[in-house]
Amino acid sequence: MTRIIIHGCNGAMGRVLAQAAADGSDIEIVAGIDKLADPKDFPFPVFHSLFDCDVEADVVIDFSRPEALQGLLTYGKMHNIGLVLATTGYTDADKGMIHAAQKDCPIFQAANMSLGINLMMNLIQKAAAFFGDDFDCEIVEAHHNKKVDAPSGTALALADALNATYPQPKTYRLGRNKESGRRTRGEIGIHAIRGGTVVGEHSVGFYGTDEVVKIEHSALSKRIFAKGALRAAQFLCGQPNGFYSMEDLMAQETMTSLYTDEQSAMITVCKLPHQPKLIAQLFRAVADAHVNVDLISQSAPVDGAFDLSFTCPRESMDAALNAIATLGDSSGKPGDVHVATDIAILTVEGAGMAHRSGVAANIFQVLSDGDIPIRGITTSETKISCVIDQADLTRAVTAVVEAFEL
Repeated sequence: MTRIIIHGCNGAMGRVLAQAAADGSDIEIVAGIDKLADPKDFPFPVFHSLFDCDVEADVVIDFSRPEALQGLLTYGKMHNIGLVLATTGYTDADKGMIHAAQKDCPIFQAANMSLGINLMMNLIQKAAAFFGDDFDCEIVEAHHNKKVDAPSGTALALADALNATYPQPKTYRLGRNKESGRRTRGEIGIHAIRGGTVVGEHSVGFYGTDEVVKIEHSALSKRIFAKGALRAAQFLCGQPNGFYSMEDLMAQETMTSLYTDEQSAMITVCKLPHQPKLIAQLFRAVADAHVNVDLISQSAPVDGAFDLSFTCPRESMDAALNAIATLGDSSGKPGDVHVATDIAILTVEGAGMAHRSGVAANIFQVLSDGDIPIRGITTSETKISCVIDQADLTRAVTAVVEAFEL
């Protein structure tokens, strides 16, 4: 159970956060802090100052104002308690204070707590790297008429993400009022719109010759920021002192999907002579037979020969075997060919695998604990696939889902 103090509980985001926490599990709001709050309005104790709070907690989530930062950092140091700083509008000096305080308590800070926005940052970096200076980049953001800071902290974070990609950092042009002259390549335009009850909209446009590419995100409810902040609090609980961001949280989401295949066969070609051309010939023959190959696994050469396994759709198995039979001359013929049709493929995938060690070991341990033999393994940076007996598939899926909470 993660025990949370909401700093700024009487504000719009504080109230949304309290409601989102009430709907979740393994989370308890143990206190709120707000000098304007009426304690009778909340189901938890409320204090006018963080330093008046005598309730034990694991994490403080702040949705207040940048002016409260000094007090939050002091409280974090005094109690060695995790701080989730979800407020926007921090100055460079504020950010310096945050990074200086990370040695005394764990701090999670992000300009936007939405997972969608943080995925958007990754996408625009890929687009910027692809387009380079051939495309002009402009950012447009829209928020409700009560938002104080402009441009938004998220818009600036998007610009920072772009600038981390360009070989030569670009300058930020905040609007173009009363300006004349042509746009330069060395700038990123940032434009702010304020009106109505818009929760948050961000658009990054790449403008090239005769074409435009836009990547956009719309927040339909403040609840997405509350959910992100709660996930950040759960992530921060128990972390050592230091600075953490949404990138760390997303990297922790090691596995995000699991899928299975029960329609494949596995073909193993034994004792292939260790001649590079044979692999090319084998898969050329299989491709010419219009067989789609999925997983490929090769053993290390022993005594000048190796084994090669691959999977393909079961209905293409005969075509693949006929193609293999045409291989090589008498010196290049493979040994025995084994076929398994009673297999299933279990695949787990997640972007966080690229940043976390031990994932494969954990999966193999789960299957080992369930006494589930593995007949083949292939991996990539973000994916692990295991060939197992079809009869074991249900048990394997259940074990992996439970172990990794998929």
